[in-house]
Amino acid sequence: MPSLPIGIADNAKPWTGQPDAEISFTASPSTTANNTVYTFSNASIGAADTNRVVAVAVFANGLVGDFVGVTIGGITATRATSFFSSETVGNAAGIFYANVPTGTTATIVITCNDEAGRCATAVYRIIPGYGKTVTFDTAGAYASSIGENEVIGGVSVWGSVTPSGSTAYTVRRNGSSLTTSISGVYSGSSLIKSGKFAVTGSANAQVEATYSSTSNNIILLCATWR
Repeated sequence: MPSLPIGIADNAKPWTGQPDAEISFTASPSTTANNTVYTFSNASIGAADTNRVVAVAVFANGLVGDFVGVTIGGITATRATSFFSSETVGNAAGIFYANVPTGTTATIVITCNDEAGRCATAVYRIIPGYGKTVTFDTAGAYASSIGENEVIGGVSVWGSVTPSGSTAYTVRRNGSSLTTSISGVYSGSSLIKSGKFAVTGSANAQVEATYSSTSNNIILLCATWR
């Protein structure tokens, strides 16, 4: 019987016997100030853990381009996904994350490409079940739906914003309405939402999820950890 190439056996079962990932919403600092750099001090990030990932869904308006970057507790965050729309007042939305193992609060700094009109965030504490600090999959677009590869036992963070109107809308996953962590109108014409989702079912199977909205004029974002 021929031997398997090095790495194949490990890659074939990377999550076997590992606990499910955990996610909790911890904070939602925001401001209506006009700034290029937004600093939110002492934002709650939950209990410390070696494998803790802090993910931040970020929204800002009045921009001419995407975010420059985000730091969490002085640690440069990785951009999981982001999208900029020039509709109406120029809305940027993104999900950023960093491995932040210590502390229960952190200063979150969001740098924009120019002066924004205001900024809102949703902060999540994630403990990857496999002890990883990177995302499994991400998606983002100016579209009424996006596809996301998810793994049973994983968790997702999603965000949405309507750049051209504040009409109420619902975000769904595979047709089922999702619960929001934050939801509110900012800049007078943009309704932002963010939430979390724990993927359950047969252990470690990969699933294709569709995140959709009842609005056709919307930025949708999603990032998944396992």
